[in-house]
Amino acid sequence: MNTAFVLTGVLLVIGVIGALGTTSGPAGARRTCTALLSLTGVGVATDGVFTLEAMLPHSIGFLIAVAAPAVSFPVAGRYFRRLPGWRGFGTWLMVAAPVTVVLVVLFFATFTPTADGAQHGIAGLVQRIAVTEVLASFVAMGALAQRTAATTATVHQ
Repeated sequence: MNTAFVLTGVLLVIGVIGALGTTSGPAGARRTCTALLSLTGVGVATDGVFTLEAMLPHSIGFLIAVAAPAVSFPVAGRYFRRLPGWRGFGTWLMVAAPVTVVLVVLFFATFTPTADGAQHGIAGLVQRIAVTEVLASFVAMGALAQRTAATTATVHQ
């Protein structure tokens, strides 16, 4: 799993760079969005480097991966809403940000670590819902970027 987490984090960062590279917004805003959205990939990779045996860095990695969208999604949402063809996705990010916050708060409200690692309650389910919601946003961004790049390539031929 460690390799999968590191690889996923690296691919997320590469995907963010590629997706934002297909947009035509202001360069400064594009760089800011790239940096903020890449934090999720950095957090995921951190979780692959630090396992549960190193609980503090692993938890920080999780927090970066899942909580960073509370900031990165609305900033990127404002950027995308100004771009032709990306407005709907920008709106999605504006909605996804508070949903992410609620899921992260709910996770920490229900999380009770035990010495033997056994979990009781719904924290694991909430965690997986939060991760799915965040990663689905990145999948949607990649799909839209691919469609945008294909449309641009067709127009220029």
